[in-house]
Amino acid sequence: MALSEEDKALKAALKAAELAFIAEFQPRLLAARERRGLTQLQLATYLGLKLSTYKKYENRPTSLFPIFLLPELSEILDEPISYWFSGIRLARRVRPRMVTSS
Repeated sequence: MALSEEDKALKAALKAAELAFIAEFQPRLLAARERRGLTQLQLATYLGLKLSTYKKYENRPTSLFPIFLLPELSEILDEPISYWFSGIRLARRVRPRMVTSS
C-alpha cells in the first residue's frame, strides 16, 4: 500500500528533525569528549563500541547516537542528560539524602 501525501510529508518532516538533532548533537559530543581529555578510542571502549562505530556517531551526519547509551555517556563525560538535547551545561546538583524515621 502506497503512503498518502500526508504520510509522506510527515515522514520527511521526521527525517529532517532527526538530521537537525544529529547536527546539534555531534558538536556537543565532540566538545564533551575533548573537555574530559578522552580520545575517540577511549570513549568507544568505555561505551563498549567499536572505534569505527563510535566515529560514525561523532562524524557522520546521518548516524543517530543510541538513546540507550545516553545515561552511560553522561556518566563518563560528566554531563547531565539534558545537555545532549539542549546544549546547556548546568551545574550538577547533589541530591539530598532521603531521611527516614525509624
